[in-house]
Amino acid sequence: MNKIGILTFHRAVNYGAVLQAYALQKFMNTKGIETEVIDYYNKKINKEYCPFKLELRHPKRNLYNLIMFKERYKRKKKFYTFINKYIRLSGKKYSKKNIASVDNQYSKICVGSDQVWNLELSGDDTTYLLDFCHKASRYSYAASIGKMQIGGEEKEIFRENLEKYKAISLREKTAENCLKNIVNKDMQIVVDPTMLLTKKEWEEVSINPQIKEKYILVYKITESKSFEYALKLSKKKGIKVVVLQAPHRHISTQFCARRYDSPEEWIGWIKNAEYVVTDSFHATVFSIIFEKKFVAMEGYNSGGHKNERISNLLNTLELQSKSLADIDLERIDEQIEYTEVKRKLDKVIDKSEKYVYENLK
Repeated sequence: MNKIGILTFHRAVNYGAVLQAYALQKFMNTKGIETEVIDYYNKKINKEYCPFKLELRHPKRNLYNLIMFKERYKRKKKFYTFINKYIRLSGKKYSKKNIASVDNQYSKICVGSDQVWNLELSGDDTTYLLDFCHKASRYSYAASIGKMQIGGEEKEIFRENLEKYKAISLREKTAENCLKNIVNKDMQIVVDPTMLLTKKEWEEVSINPQIKEKYILVYKITESKSFEYALKLSKKKGIKVVVLQAPHRHISTQFCARRYDSPEEWIGWIKNAEYVVTDSFHATVFSIIFEKKFVAMEGYNSGGHKNERISNLLNTLELQSKSLADIDLERIDEQIEYTEVKRKLDKVIDKSEKYVYENLK
């Protein structure tokens, strides 16, 4: 039994989560490694992306949730269509109650990538620390914590579980700094799975938008100045702004709002953009893959944590100038020597591939 189980956030209706799950499995399978994504349902994530959210404490919000139901359902359906088409799932669905039965079905279980070790996101679900594993060997690939520090009871939870891993790889240097004083294990920094696939491989998955004119693409997921930046850039350049996953409120009527594109369409919008303005880690990744003119706006998530994932990536590739806290319209047109960026990236990818070959093949 050499089949490997991958445990990750594949059911989140989130572009980065779904695409990194696809990319890790795709990469491993093309290298002759048989894998399945364990079809695990996390209670908090399921609730977060449920098309209709009933809020007993806030009855007025239920009217808004009802209005949004059709849109949310359509978007979720597109994500699940992508999952069913491109990701090989386990034949059985799992929850916290029955996940222990997976232990007998794989020789190795690999958790990652994405913020699988951010307990705030998972609702303190230690399943993503592989606490149910006793027979299968435990590994991580590009696991992310999503914050700068681990404190209190979390320290002991991480120590107890990660000490049992055969090998640990992380996505950010900040995660290594966070864990090295907690866990007595060697750790490697590897690239996000989306960067293991080539530009050509992503082009084969993408769907091009039905638009011929130039556009500025905005993908905003945190509290940042992305909208403000895009609006000023649009006035300067005289080209339209397209906003992916656009909110219904706090958005300029001058923007072209897109609200339920599929993962394939999301890739296509980035691939064909003249400029990309984002505060998203994965939109930054795909901007680099497709060699775009872009800026990554400094943002903070709902927990108040700065998006260190972007800083780590841009520092590695010496693209720090593309990270902005304030409006600087000149910065987006600064030339990027993508030949040099690719050279730096290939070095990290080589180390990442070596980690997979040595531990997961």
